[in-house]
Amino acid sequence: DAEDKEAKAGEAELVLAKNRNGETGHIPLTFIAELMRFETGAPAKDPE
Repeated sequence: DAEDKEAKAGEAELVLAKNRNGETGHIPLTFIAELMRFETGAPAKDPE
């Protein structure tokens, strides 16, 4: 669905499947295209 893809644009998830001495899990990331980087946390919502 195009609306679903648009809502998820810029969102990613880092999966820590193996970690010898630590926890495993999932970390939500947001891609900042202008800076060509990922940042942790939920994406910022534009006020309407």
